[in-house]
Amino acid sequence: GNVKSRDPEYGVTVLDIKAGADGNPGIRRTLGLTSNAKILSIRRAIMQDGEVVCHYVSYLSNTEFGVLSREDLENAALYDVLESKFGIHILRAAETLQARAAETADVAILGVRLGEPVIAIDRLAYTYGDRVVEVRHTVGRSDKFRYQIQLS
Repeated sequence: GNVKSRDPEYGVTVLDIKAGADGNPGIRRTLGLTSNAKILSIRRAIMQDGEVVCHYVSYLSNTEFGVLSREDLENAALYDVLESKFGIHILRAAETLQARAAETADVAILGVRLGEPVIAIDRLAYTYGDRVVEVRHTVGRSDKFRYQIQLS
């Protein structure tokens, strides 16, 4: 008989949402925030067929997006939520992709061994006026993670 290939099932799980004034001053600068402004960090995991293939943290302005809830973000695309809830359109993103060794957080979330190769992607997402809305750090399993990009 012939075996039908099927598309994998994807899901997004919110691991953590928090606002804080701590964190990287570089992220605050990149987002155009003052030195004491709170940053909203959203940690999520992407599942494929019930297995975590990558996790990421998105950093946003807490003043602008602090009302976001777990319910808003569970199994939803962040940019769709930003558009529908805030009228913010992401026009472009710039990304840097590199291989690195798995760190403690990666081990816990991805189920890989410490030091095992993972894929790390840093993203800046821009809206009108070339304003950065999101700074995102993604880490994916090198054996399961698939990255697709379309340039036009």
